[in-house]
Amino acid sequence: MAKGLKRRATAVVAQKGRVLLVKDKGHYQYSLPGGGIHPNEPAIAAAAREVFEETGLSADRIERFGTHKGSTQEHHIFLISKHHGRVRRKSEIADYRWWDGTEDVPLFDHVKKVLAHIPPWSG
Repeated sequence: MAKGLKRRATAVVAQKGRVLLVKDKGHYQYSLPGGGIHPNEPAIAAAAREVFEETGLSADRIERFGTHKGSTQEHHIFLISKHHGRVRRKSEIADYRWWDGTEDVPLFDHVKKVLAHIPPWSG
């Protein structure tokens, strides 16, 4: 890990050719579910925990996809292709949507970069 980068677990949650986007309260752009990795916490566990905390979904199939380094954060990216539960907004989430990649949705730049490297979403 590059010195000074904050470690984050980022999840691409896929279902029927769409990916789950979340929008934090106070933000205009959508992102992918995820958040900080606790000390001594495996990145894969952080991804599953953050998805559950933000959306209420539990990951059934999760696999490491790669790492994306930004200027301040290092995203450990995981693809969740099977999950259960019902998506619901949690405390820090203002909105969510299942996105097929064709609708014009405001995305953070790092989300565009991550999704450009993910194969067609399936679920």
